[in-house]
Amino acid sequence: MNGRTRLNIILLLLTATMLGAGISVAASGAPEDTPDESERILEMDEERRQRIDELIESLVEPGEPGIAVAVVDDGGLRYRRDAGVANLDYDVPITTETRFYAAQLSRQVTGAAAAVLMRDGELDSADRVGDILDGWPEWAEDATVGHLIRQSAGLPDYFELIEVADISIADPLSLDDYLDTVYRAEMLTGRPGSSVRESSSNYMALAAVIEEVTDTRFDRFAERELFEPMGMAHTHVQVDRRRVVAQRAIGYEPSGDEWAHAYLNTWQGYGDGGIYTTVSDWIRWDRLRRDDPLDIDPVIRSLIDRDGRYAFGLRRGEWNSYSWVGHSARFMGFRHDYRYFPEVGTSIIVFSNRDDLVAGRITEQIATILLEDELARLVAPYSGTFYNDELDVVYRLTRDGHSLYLERPGANRTRVSYAGASTWQAGSWRLSFSDVTGDGGFRRFRLSTGRVRDMEFIRRTGE
Repeated sequence: MNGRTRLNIILLLLTATMLGAGISVAASGAPEDTPDESERILEMDEERRQRIDELIESLVEPGEPGIAVAVVDDGGLRYRRDAGVANLDYDVPITTETRFYAAQLSRQVTGAAAAVLMRDGELDSADRVGDILDGWPEWAEDATVGHLIRQSAGLPDYFELIEVADISIADPLSLDDYLDTVYRAEMLTGRPGSSVRESSSNYMALAAVIEEVTDTRFDRFAERELFEPMGMAHTHVQVDRRRVVAQRAIGYEPSGDEWAHAYLNTWQGYGDGGIYTTVSDWIRWDRLRRDDPLDIDPVIRSLIDRDGRYAFGLRRGEWNSYSWVGHSARFMGFRHDYRYFPEVGTSIIVFSNRDDLVAGRITEQIATILLEDELARLVAPYSGTFYNDELDVVYRLTRDGHSLYLERPGANRTRVSYAGASTWQAGSWRLSFSDVTGDGGFRRFRLSTGRVRDMEFIRRTGE
């Protein structure tokens, strides 16, 4: 039984079907900004829904900047809640129509645009950036499109360069201005391809590559090839700071006992940012993780599976016993987190317009509420005491809450993460379990550490 099947069983056992029970789905009732009909069928057991409600209410007081949350799985939208104020000047509440600045989540859009070109054979990860962009500096001549996509080009971050050059971030700069700032740096932070180092310059340069290859402004290409096919009518790339954005959320930061504007309307960078979107539209964007309507998943997997850390604006990470794919964001008062948990087919979306909330922590709190029973069941069969007679050594696997830890002589306790197929990972150490006992536990595991292969540990009798 896989994780996704297990979760569905849990939902069937615990779920009480609710149609709009106490959750803000579409405050305006406008059908063009609500999910598809199947997504508006909300199913979650009352106790879990109430606990997520209480979590959100504990974070946002009335009259404060707020938060928008959605939980989506393969069956559709399971939870939706908006709380707080989008614009304090006019006391405008956050609703399904509120447009948030997506900040670093925008990199997924830039990555998907590159994937579309790679799908069509118009771009390749091995293409040298200098063969595409005029004026690309010789000191970065080895950088490829793949390096930009995987955050391994070694380009210095243009935000830091602007600060060093005493250029105000409030100054309205164009894409060419940002590129020129990087060109004049004449330095790499590392040899291209040698390591993953996140830099805003990578996806800014990738947007310039897309414009050059398509001979189309980036925002227009994204509109035609991404937003329209995905039905994202309320998402756009902000290339003109003067553009009016309907239902715009303002980013805020605490200032003593008050709130202060954090977002600068003069900002107009894109590639690594630049996207305005709604949570409802991001639910549509989440379909790329599920049914791949743009047919770009093979392209994305070709790079993200090669180096599991970063590709196409997506990180791969682990939380408790589950892997996830997604990204977080923090910029001028906006804090967001988006994670897809493939083992259970669940996505959690958290958008916020206040700098004092840690969106990733909120995602994990919601995930704990949703998956706590499943987490306990997943971890339980692997805990116990195991012995290797060749080295005469005892290893213990212990549970702590929803997590599994490896305890071994002479070393600190190490948390291990579920890697699928009865396998757990702790850094380069890999524990592969087999031989199920009558009570559902495992009798043995084989340990591989890179230089050591398949060293067998047997469960102690009675453990």
